Amino acid sequence: MKVAVVGAGWAGLAAASQCMALGMDVTLYEASHKAGGRARAVSDSRFGDLDNGQHLLIGAYRETLAMIARDVGADHLARVFKRLPLWLQSADGQFRLKKKLGLGHSTLTDAAALWCARGLGLRDKWRITSLLHRLKKDQQQPSDAETSTVSQWLLAQKQTPEACRWLWYPLCLATLNTSPSEACASLFQKVLIDSFTSHQADALDLLIPSCNLSELWPDTIAKRANVRFGQVVREIAPQVTGVAIDGVEFDACVLAVPPTNLERLVRHLDGFEQLAQQSSSFEFRSIATCYVSVGNHQPLPAPLLMFDHQTDTPGHIGQWVFDRQACMLTQPRAQLAFVVSCADHLDKIDDIELGRALVSQLKQALPSYTGSVIDARCFQEKRATFAALPGLHRPGTQTPHKRIMLAGDWTDTGYPAVIEGAVISGIKAADQIAVLAKGLSSGLQ
Repeated sequence: MKVAVVGAGWAGLAAASQCMALGMDVTLYEASHKAGGRARAVSDSRFGDLDNGQHLLIGAYRETLAMIARDVGADHLARVFKRLPLWLQSADGQFRLKKKLGLGHSTLTDAAALWCARGLGLRDKWRITSLLHRLKKDQQQPSDAETSTVSQWLLAQKQTPEACRWLWYPLCLATLNTSPSEACASLFQKVLIDSFTSHQADALDLLIPSCNLSELWPDTIAKRANVRFGQVVREIAPQVTGVAIDGVEFDACVLAVPPTNLERLVRHLDGFEQLAQQSSSFEFRSIATCYVSVGNHQPLPAPLLMFDHQTDTPGHIGQWVFDRQACMLTQPRAQLAFVVSCADHLDKIDDIELGRALVSQLKQALPSYTGSVIDARCFQEKRATFAALPGLHRPGTQTPHKRIMLAGDWTDTGYPAVIEGAVISGIKAADQIAVLAKGLSSGLQ
């Protein structure tokens, strides 16, 4: 089976990996000159190789971790992540939720970690525990979850302001990149069910990449597949027995591109009118990562700290800060990485100015930190994620043409726009092509 995959982000790479594992001949088309899409390394003249955004995975990302282990090896998987048990800690020290390493994942150990958390009262902890118990007991989402926002759902679940401030709102913004007042409750429930209520022993582990994202996995797939870098696909032409990509014929293809690119590619195809309309209806949210080189850097109290998620906090710009010296395998030129969600308001701020403002925010929360800004480099992904709004209709893997599949974190994966969702979509697309190939070989198609 000769397959074209358009787009070499994590969804396209997952589709290519799965197709190759199933014995198919894969050609990857990528408009840029680097694989990885919105989760890749870029070369900077001052800082060397940096990721175009600071990422964090969790142990519940089963498909992603399994694919990396299959393609690169379990030893590589163990080496390239800084693995931490669940560890959420605020920079000001008011909140701390930490699970001890090696205790496994059970109702008892998770409850012990929660009930020992700093910054939450007994009422807060009881309400959180009750909510997680309900999710674990009945994982069928109520019908109104698709139309409710996270804030509305948490209010209906009688969650306290402090529980929202220190736990639910930070998790919502980190996973959905959409404010709780707008974010879809059912997607947030999916995240909680697959992490907090999972039976998997390491589901709540935090996995911080200790190498750049390209080295993590994308470069491996790019070397194995036939990749046409720098080629913008202009035309998709469905045929009776295949699909032509810019005049080159394939047995099938996977369109692993963002919604706006998909709309351009399919809007003139017969039968694709509804899909084109769906893909043009998405809204997007930006994420910025500001890497800061600091003089007199001292280790932070934890490799990852969060800032107070109260919206009225003075000087609040960033939501998270990573201590890169505590995470990276090699000495980083930038010691700190600040993450700013929903970052559209940063367009006119100079990198150094932003770096100073973020370090100032850190010092306000953590007065013992005395580092001074030497240099800063900010990357802002304008369309980092789709806006995870209630009632959003996301297309599935199959399209009106049986030889054309879709992949992307924005498709109907059940997840928000995270790496795990992208990988799942790519695997689904490849598996559908395998079903198609089996039908063709048996004469059923």
